[in-house]
Amino acid sequence: MVGLCISLGVVIAIILIWYYLQSKKVLGKDEKLISLSIDELAETVLDKLSDEISASTSTAANSRIAESIKYKKKMLRKARDDASYGIAANIEYLRGVFITILQDIIPDIKTARLVLDFEEWRTIIPNFQWELLAYIAGQKAPNRRVWFTWLFEKMRWDKPIRLDDGIAPPDYDRYIVTQERLEAAIEELYTEPLEYYDYIYLLATCIYNYYLGHGCLQTIRLSNVDGFNFGASGSTRFDIDGNFDAPYRYTNSIWVQVNAAWIHLPFLDFYTEDEMNRIALQLSSYGITEPLTEKHPYKVNDAYDGARVNVIRGPMGECTGGFVRKFSASSYTLESLLNHGGVKNWELVRDDIRWKMRGLQNSAFTGQQNVGKTSMMKAAAFYLRLVNIRILEMSFELALRELYPWLNIFTVRPTATVTDVEAQDILKKTDAYISMAGEVATAPVAARMIQFGFVGSAATFFSYHSVDVPSLVNGLANQLVQSGEYADKDVAIADVLAVVKHDVHLDFFNGKRRVAYIAEIEPLNRLIPYPELKASDSVIGAIDQLASLQREFYTRSTDRVKFQYHVNIAYDEKTNSYIAKDVPSIRTIQGILGNLTEEERPQYIDWLVKNWGLNVCA
Repeated sequence: MVGLCISLGVVIAIILIWYYLQSKKVLGKDEKLISLSIDELAETVLDKLSDEISASTSTAANSRIAESIKYKKKMLRKARDDASYGIAANIEYLRGVFITILQDIIPDIKTARLVLDFEEWRTIIPNFQWELLAYIAGQKAPNRRVWFTWLFEKMRWDKPIRLDDGIAPPDYDRYIVTQERLEAAIEELYTEPLEYYDYIYLLATCIYNYYLGHGCLQTIRLSNVDGFNFGASGSTRFDIDGNFDAPYRYTNSIWVQVNAAWIHLPFLDFYTEDEMNRIALQLSSYGITEPLTEKHPYKVNDAYDGARVNVIRGPMGECTGGFVRKFSASSYTLESLLNHGGVKNWELVRDDIRWKMRGLQNSAFTGQQNVGKTSMMKAAAFYLRLVNIRILEMSFELALRELYPWLNIFTVRPTATVTDVEAQDILKKTDAYISMAGEVATAPVAARMIQFGFVGSAATFFSYHSVDVPSLVNGLANQLVQSGEYADKDVAIADVLAVVKHDVHLDFFNGKRRVAYIAEIEPLNRLIPYPELKASDSVIGAIDQLASLQREFYTRSTDRVKFQYHVNIAYDEKTNSYIAKDVPSIRTIQGILGNLTEEERPQYIDWLVKNWGLNVCA
């Protein structure tokens, strides 16, 4: 009897243990038991990926199967390596492989919920909540490629708010998406339950992003934002000071640029600086470049899609930081850049830029950072003729060949072994007709740009950081002197004025990008004659005229007034419209007419008459 009871107890114990193990078991082909945590699930998936990459062909039944295995291994290895650069096609390929592996491991949605329960999304960390929201937004947006801006506009995250968090002033307008705003968005958009495949897709996404990819930046990197950065806000001493509850730390310092506004996403967290270093290294690793190390703690590089990546780490930086500007080649037209926000008479600016391009008028595109200078230059280049275009850049940002593959375009940039002077000299021997400088940010590049205007170029276009026309002219002249190629600033100013004819200045108005004005620059001592002496009835009157003439001469002989400028077109913030102001000079009109075709000349004259009422004849 006792033996029977013991035997029955053993059987019951075995049954209970079996049921317990089944509840914790994930069935795969090898019937392997794994812990249902995202970390161990990721380890299992990555192990299986490695197994497929290193699979042997010795057991293949025939040569055709062996070749198939080799090809698959090659594709997997290439996808794994190239995906680390953020290339979307390779990431999608790997995600598909992960989905296949996960479907083999996880039999149903109940088992999937044991890993990450997206139904009870408040129980998972904010990083994974964000992946859930991104997935839902991608399904609800009219076009999955624009889900990011759609989400931010729908939830009004692109508008400033006042947040009383006890840290920043309560009356301080801020662009920020808090954890509460994230949860409110999920609450509003998560209206239909996820199916089995949705779970598998989300698990595959999380495993790739956080164990192979750019972590909490991966989804942002693949989205349609203008740019993003990290490491540029929050305390760097919170752990030293033991302030682990600090809401703003350098590890949750992600900012994105949407509709010209920089928006803080503190709910996303790297958690450690090691993770920030790993992602910074990945972001900047495309191409053959020097690795990011403590001895070489910064790097400016071009990404696979033409984005500019600037990363900084310690000991140079106070913490690891990354700054990415995306330059998409998808939709750059003057209409798309000018006709938004209900602005009126935007066609005036479009047509003026068009005629300046057609008429080969040397022009600067100026303004502060992120105001859209590069984008405007890209769009303006559409109106250039079928001529040879040569570009000098610090990094390949314009990407005109991607936009206009039918044009004859070649771009160079200085390297560790090639100076900008050498690069420009090489361009002189490449049949250049039009020269462009992506960004004139240093003295050597400024000197090269001015040389472009004098040597071998029918027209020169460039971008520059300046706040107005005087700062454009004087800033360029100062850089020419700094370059060592000019000893006298007056000579430098004269050369700047000989090259730079027009300033297309961009600025922000209530967070919106606008062309603030288009101005024409005129050297005073060349274009405006000195006052003529008139007959006077008195000696005093004659002396006064002579004194006035002398004052004018000495004024023009100093660096006080070397030029004047006329604003031809300006943006009126009150009416949200572009208006025609000063009449274009005869010099500009004649210069443009001289470069237009017989068919275009009357069109240009009609445009002048329509907007300025000029009586111009060809």
